[in-house]
Amino acid sequence: LVLSYFNHPTRDKIALFAHIDYPNLVFSTNLLTFGPVLNNTLVKQTISATNNTSTAAAFAWSYLKEHDRDETASKIRKKLEEPLFPTNEVFDIHPIRGIVPPGETQHFNVSFFGHSNISAGCTAICDVHGGPEYVIQITGDASMVAYKIDCVDDRIDFGAIEYFSVHERELFLHNTGRVSIDVRIAIPTNFTNNLLVKPSRIQVASGSQQRFRIKFIARRPSLVEAYFDLFVGYFLPRKITVTGSGICSLATTSFPTTTLSQIPLRDQLISLLNAQDHPVTLDSLIPVNSMIVNAPLSTYVCDFGYIVRGTTRKCSFEFSNCGDVPITIEVDKQELGSAPFRIDPMKVIDFPPGQSMKFTISYHAPNKKTEAVGDVSAVVDMCLGVGSTCRIQVNANVTVPDIALSSSCIDFGDVVIGRRSVHFFRIVNPTPVASEWFD
Repeated sequence: LVLSYFNHPTRDKIALFAHIDYPNLVFSTNLLTFGPVLNNTLVKQTISATNNTSTAAAFAWSYLKEHDRDETASKIRKKLEEPLFPTNEVFDIHPIRGIVPPGETQHFNVSFFGHSNISAGCTAICDVHGGPEYVIQITGDASMVAYKIDCVDDRIDFGAIEYFSVHERELFLHNTGRVSIDVRIAIPTNFTNNLLVKPSRIQVASGSQQRFRIKFIARRPSLVEAYFDLFVGYFLPRKITVTGSGICSLATTSFPTTTLSQIPLRDQLISLLNAQDHPVTLDSLIPVNSMIVNAPLSTYVCDFGYIVRGTTRKCSFEFSNCGDVPITIEVDKQELGSAPFRIDPMKVIDFPPGQSMKFTISYHAPNKKTEAVGDVSAVVDMCLGVGSTCRIQVNANVTVPDIALSSSCIDFGDVVIGRRSVHFFRIVNPTPVASEWFD
């Protein structure tokens, strides 16, 4: 600034300095999408605005009202495009006005209220005093929960199943709505030893499907019914009934049966379960059940009687599947061990119900002089899959043929020439088997 004076040659200079700043805000986003939300629920999101200038920024929010640009549009179109609710009843911004100091950040809470099946959008204007206007686009829509499951009459029937086998089915839940849904499975405590559903809690996105694995075990040879509750969103629980008819593998042989002492398996199982500190569930009971799975349904006797040492004896018998399902027959080799018994065939797969087939048990007594003679027995367990065993008790008595003479010396004494002297002796067989002798 130069100062000059009238009638005087002096001139003064004054330096002027100024800093001009422009109020400005930097927003974290210019687009907010609430996406499909549940009907009649309130959802909030947060956006932030930072003042990077050296002057305070005063702001105020407002909603942009768009006027119809096409004045010739039909009244029907105008009516259809008319919003059902005012903007301020759908969207809300807080705080609506204020001041952001230099270098500070202001957080805004943007709310969306999902009126029933609404689809709305608006343009929010943040007007900074002495600065620009900032445009934020906000959209949101609401919908109801809609889903379906591939389960007829809310029942899952496993049909006829082996009562000690764990069987698995799949249940699919389809989210046909536009909102994500929370799904939860609840199994009553009295059915946890029969039923297991995984996953037990999950969120299913819109338009997707979720697979649930259902494991079921009957645990007794009869019709068993259980259920679990399916919780979807805010709906009342849906009862899904699970049924299965427990059956067991049954077989019989042409051998006679024997009466053995009864094994108190039930009492042993109850004592084991009472000793557990943790809840009894489907997973925790499976190892315990393995103790009684292979309990013999019946015990048959195959008696070879007396066998001469060094000979082979065979015995054939009929094996019948008198159950309702095919069975797999497998001979337990560990039970036989080193016993000289063998059975043929050792394994049969998918033996149909109502059919019979021939098995052969052979016995070969080792021809060793040091081999002891007497009673020999072994147990042949024919496993019928999971749940039952057919046991055959094989007996034999190994012996050695022998004879005894009534006299070991014959003395004819004096015999007259031309005459014949006859003496008799007796041969005795002291063994229970026939003895062949020759001179």
